[in-house]
Amino acid sequence: MVPDTEVVSRFQVPATLDAVGAIQAAVEEAAEDVLAPAAMFKLTMSIEELVTNIVTYGKAEGTDIGVVITVGKDRLSVELDDAGVAFDPFHQAPEPRLNQSVEDRAVGGLGVFLVREMIDEVAYHRSAERNHIRLVMLRPTAKTDGAAQ
Repeated sequence: MVPDTEVVSRFQVPATLDAVGAIQAAVEEAAEDVLAPAAMFKLTMSIEELVTNIVTYGKAEGTDIGVVITVGKDRLSVELDDAGVAFDPFHQAPEPRLNQSVEDRAVGGLGVFLVREMIDEVAYHRSAERNHIRLVMLRPTAKTDGAAQ
């Protein structure tokens, strides 16, 4: 954990599509006085994309998704962990072919790209047979190099 941060919420939800709303609601509550509305929108949209991928493609259904939300003086972090198949969305997902026309492009593939574009810092690691994804939104005065700490 980053120094000067506080865990404001820690919980588990069943790995179903219903988890999206529950996690978003907890993040919105934690971020209410921390993030600007635009940053909160980007974060909750990213959570929707990643949790949907965990449930739909990660074969995590029937297990739980762990959620830890921390707030620090310069950031709000959300960590998601799941027992699905090992997959680093930030390095293993194929890059979308943005130079192709919409008609020629395969359906899908933009979600993780958009997450990387919208979130200030992203990170993935695997431990204890679980995927761990960390999303960090910085407060407006903070600066970063894009790698979650």
